[in-house]
Amino acid sequence: MLAFVIITAIFVCHAYAGPVEDVCPPRLVQEGTKYLKVHGGKCFKFFVRPECKRQYWEAQRECEKHKGNLAMPKTEEMNQFLVDALASFNVDEEIFIGLDDLEEEHVFKWKDGTRLIVANFYDNFGFGAGIFRDHWAKGKHCVSLDPDMNVWKDVECRRELWQMLRGFKARGLFVCEY
Repeated sequence: MLAFVIITAIFVCHAYAGPVEDVCPPRLVQEGTKYLKVHGGKCFKFFVRPECKRQYWEAQRECEKHKGNLAMPKTEEMNQFLVDALASFNVDEEIFIGLDDLEEEHVFKWKDGTRLIVANFYDNFGFGAGIFRDHWAKGKHCVSLDPDMNVWKDVECRRELWQMLRGFKARGLFVCEY
């Protein structure tokens, strides 16, 4: 009887999330499932290989190809899922998430248009201690998730013109949410 309860519980948990083939866009599944994970009824594709690095806008456009957005860890539980998934891919560098203040300075919005309610910013980034001193003058409008520290950081979306002319680009790994 106990075995039946355990097996039933496992089936229910997996049935809720759904297999990759049932939740993810078909074209993503056709491309391969190695970097796909399902959580909370949503599909996530992890662009975590070095050659996958993109600028913020390029990363968002990549997600939009399959009607998605950059991952939006609006809850602590979703944030932890991303951190754990990144660890499973042996990734310890920051990834872009779907949060920015590009439309209005100091007003962070998720890529689905909703305003930020609960923040997980590191003390000297975003809403932390340095928010109104010199931080905003640096032109950092995009947000990354640091999986080592399990915090968000307000980061550059792009480099200044002189840096771009020299070949410097603000590129990062990213995760798409579908």
